[in-house]
Amino acid sequence: MGRLLTIEIDPATAKKAEGYFERAGVSGIVTVKIGDAREVVRSIEGPVDFLFLDCNAPNYLPCLQGIERSLAPGATVVADNVGISEGELADYFEHVRREPYKTHTEWFNVTLPWTKRDAMEISTKPRTSAGRDPRRAPSPPVPNPPAAKDDAEKKILEVLDDMDRNQRPRMLNVPIEDGRLLRILAESIGAKHVVEIGMSNGYSGIWFCLALRKTGGHLTTHEIDEKRASLARENFRRAGVADLVTIVMGEAHETVKKIAEPIDLLFIDADKEGYPDYLAKLLPLVRPAVIIACPKSPLRAAGIAVTLKKR
Repeated sequence: MGRLLTIEIDPATAKKAEGYFERAGVSGIVTVKIGDAREVVRSIEGPVDFLFLDCNAPNYLPCLQGIERSLAPGATVVADNVGISEGELADYFEHVRREPYKTHTEWFNVTLPWTKRDAMEISTKPRTSAGRDPRRAPSPPVPNPPAAKDDAEKKILEVLDDMDRNQRPRMLNVPIEDGRLLRILAESIGAKHVVEIGMSNGYSGIWFCLALRKTGGHLTTHEIDEKRASLARENFRRAGVADLVTIVMGEAHETVKKIAEPIDLLFIDADKEGYPDYLAKLLPLVRPAVIIACPKSPLRAAGIAVTLKKR
């Protein structure tokens, strides 16, 4: 038999709800918790098969992020009132309308003084062999973690470790093994100019910078979201590599047109349907015999697809 756990911040309202559950004869399968849902959800142990969000719209994303690790493979997340609260849900939409979630919006008629239409956002977490999206889960322990050769590199690796432990659940960062591969690729070809499409919080970029410190190269990275860019700037600063990075803000399909210098390594980690367009616009700038790297879809296994451009 299943169970319902419901969270309410107001004790009086929670008490009234408990009375209704008792009258309906279902109190035996309902647990009522009182408190701020953004905090309460963090104490919930999974698996959670169904999540219904019907609180203040700005709290939808913090609540989802707080319980995300407990969502079972195939779990459904339903966010109510997304039509009338659309202006307050940009961050939530950005989060669930990208991989690994499959999301659609169900519109319906309502009778309210200010609107006749509202909607629910219905998102499904895919069933994966690992039971969770490998790019949202913290990286598993690495048998042979990279050893720092100097204090500056030690600082960079410590920042990467902190990002892996504390920022990954909110981002779609490559796994640590892929980050190490990106560094090796850039360092092995002596890359002077690395271009990244999809900066996110700067995790991949910092792995590139570990190589660029040695090659004397530079990273140009493109990002459309200012909140992610702000976080990335702080991460680059903490790692001491900000001077190796140029951040380009805006729609990358347009901003890449401004790149003029040759590219030694192109890393595409953005909207998957846009890959052919990015490649068509940048391939003429990619030097022969160097590398184009694209992450595989996080709905499959994690990994990097690597291509060499022919001479």
